[in-house]
Amino acid sequence: MAYKVVQWATGGVGMEALRGILRNPQLELVGTLVYSAEKDGQDAGVLCGLDRVGVAATRDREGILAMDADCVCYTPLTPDLDEVCRILESGKNVVTTAFLFYPRFLPAADLRRIEAACTRGHSAVHGTGINPGFVGDLLALVMSGMCRRIEHVHITERGNWSLYDSPELIFDLSRFGCEPQETALENHAYARFMSGLFLQSVGMVAQGIGTRLDDIRTLQELELAKAEFKVAGRMVRPGTVSGQRYRWQGLRDGRPVIEIEALWTIGPDYPAQWPKPSEGWTVTIEGDPSVRATFLAVATFDRSKKASVADHARGPTIATAMHAVNAIVPLCQAGPGVKTFLDLPVITGAHAGTTC
Repeated sequence: MAYKVVQWATGGVGMEALRGILRNPQLELVGTLVYSAEKDGQDAGVLCGLDRVGVAATRDREGILAMDADCVCYTPLTPDLDEVCRILESGKNVVTTAFLFYPRFLPAADLRRIEAACTRGHSAVHGTGINPGFVGDLLALVMSGMCRRIEHVHITERGNWSLYDSPELIFDLSRFGCEPQETALENHAYARFMSGLFLQSVGMVAQGIGTRLDDIRTLQELELAKAEFKVAGRMVRPGTVSGQRYRWQGLRDGRPVIEIEALWTIGPDYPAQWPKPSEGWTVTIEGDPSVRATFLAVATFDRSKKASVADHARGPTIATAMHAVNAIVPLCQAGPGVKTFLDLPVITGAHAGTTC
């Protein structure tokens, strides 16, 4: 049996998800929702660089909602809770890389809306990705299974956003290259939304390891460019934001016991005063025993193979998309309701090894 799937949005993650859906024999693409006139009407296979598949991309949301499908892979840059609730109410499961990683940590009214939509549609929803998602949630939880006692969980992400060819994400949403007051948390709605996602991860890990949290908080530190440079076709001026350090903390007795730290930069320089973990993601658990793992997603580790910087930069995007695509079958089989990593079986690349 092949599950009928709709791909909703075809940006960086959505395009990789579309390729993954088309290559999975357990999935059948039945619809593709796009946002631009240029993509509207194009064959979905051709749109993502594969052969024609006979499914035309569309901007018609109502047509997609009325479609017979088992699951929607929902990957827009800026998600819409109303939209997702309508999809769930239409009887379609939703796997998303955009939000809803741990909906139990949402405001009570939002959680009730999601649960009611799942009940009305007899559907399920699951949020996943790399971070938030796999590294900060699932990997940390799996590693905790090796510990007799846990004192502190620390997840670190270090990344240079200059590698991403997305001016909208880098500048418009994340506000690199802006004056510091524009990027400050209190003036930056997207940063507050994003912080809420990472705090969901803190909440999930806390539940998974059985620890009590008294409070949660977000700390932000900005670094300013010292010289002019160009990123993704735009000029970054001295004195504008070139580095953003976030720490999302779960506190017990006034002390951080779970912490997710992001060290994000653009341009050639890395702040001298910041921590200097390995590139990528590092999960450290202090306890008995203390354990640590570093995670990377790149084009290849085989030095005999040629891969460009752009090829390597696509690795995290592909990984984000595929953790969602590979969750579709387990989600469709899980029954209705909110499903986190604590509720689903381990997500594997069930068909990824068929090309070995």
